[in-house]
Amino acid sequence: MRPLSIALLAVAVSGCYTYKPMATTTPAPGTQLRVELTLSGGDTLARFLGPSVQMVDGRLLQMSPSAIELGVTQVTMYSGIEQYWKGETVTLPKPYVAKIEERQFSWGKTGLLAAMVAVSLAALQSAGGVSGLFGSSHPPPNPN
Repeated sequence: MRPLSIALLAVAVSGCYTYKPMATTTPAPGTQLRVELTLSGGDTLARFLGPSVQMVDGRLLQMSPSAIELGVTQVTMYSGIEQYWKGETVTLPKPYVAKIEERQFSWGKTGLLAAMVAVSLAALQSAGGVSGLFGSSHPPPNPN
């Protein structure tokens, strides 16, 4: 059962997340946010974010009544294409913001993933496919 424990630990550490409406109007700096832009906001901010950007994900640096400053980690275009960033600072004026969501840990999705991994590994182990991947307590058979 050791491979199962390792896999479940990996699932628990990585976890699954979802975006939900913010619980507060003044989130703490460092909060992971997803900001959906208005159509005009995407057009106006194209010189900073790139063309056709619909959503901006990042770590909140500061929020004022007029703007949101993010350390951007990802932008998503209207086409669904995602581009990953390295935390560059971008200021999003609030008139260009359609919606703000907060990244939250999802117990349900993580539990479902853990259950799927556990069932898959149990099936592989019963079929004899896991022992070769994670080592075996039995010595290899003598070829002679």
